[in-house]
Amino acid sequence: MRTIKRHSRELNKGKWETIIAIADAYAPEKDKWLVELSYAKQTGKLRSHRILRDCLVKQQYTSPSGLQARQWKQALKDSVETLDKNWQALFVELKPLIMGNKNLSEEQKHYCFWVLGSYERLQSFILRAYPVPDFPITSLAFRKAGNYLNRIIRRHKGNAPRVKKARSFCVDANMYCVSDIDGAQYIEIMTLAKGKRVTVPLVGKGKISGNLRIVLNREKQAIEVHETAEVCQRWTAKPGTAEALDFGYTEVFTDTDGKQYGEGLGKIFSDFTDKLNHTIPARPGTGCTHSKRDTAKKGKYIRQTTYGSAISATRRRTR
Repeated sequence: MRTIKRHSRELNKGKWETIIAIADAYAPEKDKWLVELSYAKQTGKLRSHRILRDCLVKQQYTSPSGLQARQWKQALKDSVETLDKNWQALFVELKPLIMGNKNLSEEQKHYCFWVLGSYERLQSFILRAYPVPDFPITSLAFRKAGNYLNRIIRRHKGNAPRVKKARSFCVDANMYCVSDIDGAQYIEIMTLAKGKRVTVPLVGKGKISGNLRIVLNREKQAIEVHETAEVCQRWTAKPGTAEALDFGYTEVFTDTDGKQYGEGLGKIFSDFTDKLNHTIPARPGTGCTHSKRDTAKKGKYIRQTTYGSAISATRRRTR
């Protein structure tokens, strides 16, 4: 998995305040569920967020933070996934400790991993109601293994995750839409008001789909659209063999079998070179700025837009 980041242009005051309002309402909602689901008696609900979501829908739950139904459901899902990742990271940390314990038999190690394989069993286990396995092991043996597992869980678990800053929120595919207008790409995000969306201009163009995380960049008054995608490994070198590559201009490289990778690279280089060859000679020379001394404002504009800020600063220092 990899994260693809898309940046937006600087937002005006109204749009920026709307985005901040969503993040400020999303953060306490997510933190609320992180706290409630971190209790031992709620561990079994981490198996799927849909179990708790369906119960809340039947109870006609409304968000105290002012989120719409889809938004608080997304905050609930985000909380469950965060706690699940926290537990899974702990399981990875506990595995070598269990395997390396010479005081445990193979059946006792099997029991420890059996408990960690289900959130329902883990919930009963944390509450000191050790579940009875369906494979042969004595009561004394699995209780001894359970006591050891409880000790290392308490020692390595640490504090439950919390939301400390309102700097991001999640949206699913039905909470936004992407459109192209006059060659620019825009994303329309669901707001706190029913039936209203905020339109955000994006830098560049690309395919956007699936669940997204919207991250606030308060320094630039803009947002980042984070999308996760699967990384497919298309080519793998055979172990113990060497592959010769020929790097070229029309393509990135060619292997020994004659297969070309990155075709079209030469055309991109050629098009960009032609653009530079057309743009740079078309720029006016330095003499035109001196001929505009009677119009100082226009001469200043030509120097700033034609030669850049570095040359303008150099000219100011030499005066």
